[in-house]
This record gives sequence, structure tokens and C-alpha cells, in this order.
Amino acid sequence: MSAAAADLRSELWLTPKFQKTEEIAVHFNTDDYGLRIRSLRKNRGLTQEQLAEKMNVSTPT
Repeated sequence: MSAAAADLRSELWLTPKFQKTEEIAVHFNTDDYGLRIRSLRKNRGLTQEQLAEKMNVSTPT
């Protein structure tokens, strides 16, 4: 994995968006998380394909 991908991955994990709705239950908001990934990707000038390549994941065909 490239340094840029590692940096992006660490930034994503450091600041997840959770909403606590009860004392025990925590819900993960996938819409907010997706928007965060898109924002970070675009700030770095990457396309979805470029980000996938840097993170060593495949893209749909």
C-alpha cells in the first residue's frame, strides 16, 4: 500500500462518524462515512479507480 493510501486509511479510522442512540447501541451512519471518503478522495485529486488501486482493492467491472 502506498504512503498516500495509508495516510487516507489512517485518517478515515481516526475520525469515524458514529451516532450514539442508546446507552448500549451505537449506529454507524454509512451515508456520512461515504461522504467523508468522497471528500478526502476529492481533496487529494483521486478518482475512485485511483483510490481503489492505491488501497489494493478491485473495482467493479
